[in-house]
Amino acid sequence: MAAKKLLDIQPSELKFNYKLMNDQVSSSIRLSNRTEQYVTFKVETSNPMKYCVSPCMGIVLPESDFDVRVRMKAQSEIPSDRQCEDKFLIQSIVVTPSMTTRNVTPKMFDEKERCGEESKLGIVYTFPLLISDPQSSSSAISRAHSSSK
Repeated sequence: MAAKKLLDIQPSELKFNYKLMNDQVSSSIRLSNRTEQYVTFKVETSNPMKYCVSPCMGIVLPESDFDVRVRMKAQSEIPSDRQCEDKFLIQSIVVTPSMTTRNVTPKMFDEKERCGEESKLGIVYTFPLLISDPQSSSSAISRAHSSSK
């Protein structure tokens, strides 16, 4: 029998409706703890200048869900290949019931003796129809995983 995962993470990839100018767009990550243990998490991005994660660390109580909000900051141009190579890393470790969110530090996730899990999420951009693009008959979708075949 396989060991139960500390956190179930949904979705498996983040989707952002790509917009230009002053519009920020957001997406959510749902962390589900289906164990009887307290699990702390840390969310990192490969591009912190582009994304804002709130909260980036926290504790998911036993048998509960926790939502993390990810905002993509306003962009001034569409990527030329409409691809996204940015990623998110979610680390999780078991903590004691006496642990509070204030006590969670990034250093906890670097400690070698702690046994934890890591999950990676890719990013999908969807692009609205552009009238000036005659080849586009519907929204174009770009996947971060397409370059890792």
